[in-house]
Amino acid sequence: MRTITLITTGGTIEKTYDEASGQLVNRGSLLRRMLRRLRLEERSIRIIELMSKDSLFMTDDDRARVVEAVRLASAGENGGGAGIVIL
Repeated sequence: MRTITLITTGGTIEKTYDEASGQLVNRGSLLRRMLRRLRLEERSIRIIELMSKDSLFMTDDDRARVVEAVRLASAGENGGGAGIVIL
């Protein structure tokens, strides 16, 4: 079975509409709910919830955290992984 690693940063795909304020906000990951709707045969999905931050507000330290998460995830792949996706 091949593994796909998803690293979430809380960008647009994670936002929900807040009716009270009329804004899109990051309240928590929606990814698991989205993935349950998919049929991913012979695939294992590993989710790393790194942060919940809009890319407009990401700092150099945040980007360094993303790079390190990719390094760690790829080191654990041992050449048999299907890939890493950053959301």
